[in-house]
Amino acid sequence: MQVWALDTAELLHSLRGHLGEITDLAVSPNNVLLASSDTNHTVRVWALATGAPVAVLKHGTEMNALLRWCVRQASTSAFSAQCSRVEACNM
Repeated sequence: MQVWALDTAELLHSLRGHLGEITDLAVSPNNVLLASSDTNHTVRVWALATGAPVAVLKHGTEMNALLRWCVRQASTSAFSAQCSRVEACNM
């Protein structure tokens, strides 16, 4: 995956790590994190500013994850991958 600057069309980061085809993406409400899922049943979370990996979550379901971010408190974002019920809080 690649992260591009919309205003300059500059490539900011190449995010590597998925072994399967990317199936879904979700940006956190504060635009700080990006979650991505693949056909290998892996969810990866990335820092958008640096491109650094933040977390790798493996979900053990045959279905692909459906990604979403939810704000639970003013300072806490929660990530969940539906179908596998994977949740990661305080990232």
